[in-house]
Order: sequence, then structure tokens, then C-alpha cells
Amino acid sequence: MFKRTKGYFLLTMLVLTGLAGRIHSDTLSGKERRQLIAALKQSKAELSASLSGLSEKQLLYKPSAKEPSIRELIHSVAHAEAFLWQTAKSALETPASALKARPMPDAVVATQVSVLLPASVAGRTGSASAEEALKAFETTRTEVIRYVRTTTENVRNHLVNTPAGTMDAYQLMLTNALYTRHCLSEIEKRRSEPDFPR
Repeated sequence: MFKRTKGYFLLTMLVLTGLAGRIHSDTLSGKERRQLIAALKQSKAELSASLSGLSEKQLLYKPSAKEPSIRELIHSVAHAEAFLWQTAKSALETPASALKARPMPDAVVATQVSVLLPASVAGRTGSASAEEALKAFETTRTEVIRYVRTTTENVRNHLVNTPAGTMDAYQLMLTNALYTRHCLSEIEKRRSEPDFPR
């Protein structure tokens, strides 16, 4: 468990430090494209793997009344994925930004995930099963990855004002991977609890 958490941390730091020194330009570089695709694909695969074989009792386990169950975390990541992708698409559908504001540095994005996602999105649980929520997440994530892989759009020049500050469309898509990593960390915590159903 510690090894996996350490791996998540190291991967996140690699993504962020690879982007931290970037001077803002209006194009998506090959390096940015590769890093974003890698982060999106890896966090998707790790989420699926972490949920494999869990029983309904395990999905519903809560360490305390105030903490979400694994099922609730799955719903949260599915809703956040849809929310962030829709926000990025809306930004991309508007003309390239003439805003004087500059987006926050990429390295700061990871610290703003909880501010960016409203509680109504991050804490949302629908009537769908955990399996259906995971499927919805995977469908949206596949769409995001396909977009990043093929776009010729100037994603760095489409800005949106968020509760966390000004972000570009690239940063919104990066936040998809970061929020998934956050939920993965929470799932691992549930699974390591002494009272977690076996």
C-alpha cells in the first residue's frame, strides 16, 4: 500500500515538475501532450485496478459517518470528470481568450483541486451503481484522451475563470488526472482500514 501511494506521489510530482518550469505559450507542445495523456491513462487504469473484485459490502464501507464510502468516491470521480471535461469543452468552444489575466502556473493546479470542484460535484452520489458510475467515468476519460491525442486546437489560449483562479483548458484536463489520483488515495485509505470488510 505504501509503495503504491509513493508511486502516485512520484508520478504526480513528475507531471508537475515537468510542467512547472514551462514558459507560457499559446501552443500545446509534444511534451505536454505526452505527459497529459500518460497522466490521464495511468490514473484511469489504476482506478479500475483498485476497484477490481470489491464486494458490495466493501464498496459501502465507511471508516466514519463523515467520510465517503468507496462507492461515493467512485460517483465523485465520475461527476468530477464530467464536470471538468464539460468546463474545458465550453472554454474551447469560445474564441481564443483576449483576457489580460494569465492562467495560474501548472504547478499550482494540484493545490487547487478541492477549490475548483464545487461540493455539489465532488460529493455527489447518484442512483447509479458503482459499476455504472465507473463506466461513465471511463467513457468520459476515453473521450478526453482521444481529444488530447488528436487536437490541433490552441488549448493554452482558451481561458476560464474558476473559483480557484484563471485556468486554461489544458489545466482543466490535467485536473481530471489529479482528482482521480486524490480519489485513488482515499480508496487506498479505506482498503487499509483495520475494519475494512475482507
